[in-house]
Amino acid sequence: MITREIVISYMAENYDVQPQFVFKVCFLLHLQQR
Repeated sequence: MITREIVISYMAENYDVQPQFVFKVCFLLHLQQR
């Protein structure tokens, strides 16, 4: 299962990732928690 810590660490290592992708991942994680 993907946790928020993994996403944050991934974003820290790959900071040049497109903001749209990051927003999409965070949005999907938010929907998963319901």
